[in-house]
Amino acid sequence: MKRVFKIVAMALVPVYIAVFLIFILPKSHSQQQLKAETEIIQLWHVDMFEGGSGSRGDFLMRRAVEYEKQLKGKYILVKSLTYEQLLGNLAEGLKADIYSFGVGLAGDLLPQLCAFSGRIAIYDNLLQSGVVEDKVFGVPWCAGSYVIIGLSELLPQGADFSKLLFSSARQKGKYQLKSAAVGYARFNNPLFAAFASDESLRLSQNSIDEAAELSQYDAFSKFASKNHSVFLLGTQRDAVRISQREDAADFSMQPLVGFTDLICYLGISKDTKSLSLCNGFIEFVLSPKSQYKLSSLNMFSVNTVGLYTEGIMKRIEDNMQNLKTINAFTSKEILLEQRLLCQKALKGDAESAQKLSQLLYL
Repeated sequence: MKRVFKIVAMALVPVYIAVFLIFILPKSHSQQQLKAETEIIQLWHVDMFEGGSGSRGDFLMRRAVEYEKQLKGKYILVKSLTYEQLLGNLAEGLKADIYSFGVGLAGDLLPQLCAFSGRIAIYDNLLQSGVVEDKVFGVPWCAGSYVIIGLSELLPQGADFSKLLFSSARQKGKYQLKSAAVGYARFNNPLFAAFASDESLRLSQNSIDEAAELSQYDAFSKFASKNHSVFLLGTQRDAVRISQREDAADFSMQPLVGFTDLICYLGISKDTKSLSLCNGFIEFVLSPKSQYKLSSLNMFSVNTVGLYTEGIMKRIEDNMQNLKTINAFTSKEILLEQRLLCQKALKGDAESAQKLSQLLYL
């Protein structure tokens, strides 16, 4: 019996070899090849200011899915983090391949980044804000802009809101209305936008509430009550909020031309092992196909016109190439100092005004 089993086993050896060669070996080789071809990178996105509408993190995720379809075995994992979470990750030694960030966070990230080496097609005024030592470390991929919204019933027809922004305080029934409510994100500087639009503007006692820096949403909420201020110095996000209200006709809007620091950047980690994939994805985000889709976020393109055809959004878009900005990698401490500098300049301090003017024309 043992001899029979031995003969059968020997007879089956060629069968085993054939099965291995035909079925098992190719599969194993295919798995190894697939593993070698697979490339995965991480992109961490942080919102540093309110967008227009929708999620910028989700926008990048959708672009990643589109880009992945063009490249077999290449994947971009997009994750939205808070400012504190990203700093915590860096402190623990955790890193992404690409970062999406804004002013304030940029300074923390600069030591982590390498210069962008892909193709660039971006408005010069915005592109320069991401440059350090003649190299682009922060690639602008979308932008916002400041807007002045006013209570129509309290404003003369045809008025230039930027001229009246800080000089329109008045009594309305039992309410003492300030001239303007001003909304702040963590590190942005709306007063710099006001200064850039007209350096002759001056703050007075009832211009704004200097004691409390309101968040962007809180400033909107107070203004929208119609009992707090004549104007809101807000952003396109507030323009979207107003347009969705039943009483939208009670408000008037104008873009605040001159300056923006509401820019989102993409930067590549100096430690990434997938530089080509990172460069390629950023180029894809900057492509007209992707940039046109920023209208879904009520944000503005950094290199393309035609996202909007009318209204306040069209007026902002038409002016995007003329806006001044500051270097994205300005330290957090200096950014906060510049807020105080703006208040002093708008109160008539000539030295502060001169410093701000120099910043605008670097």
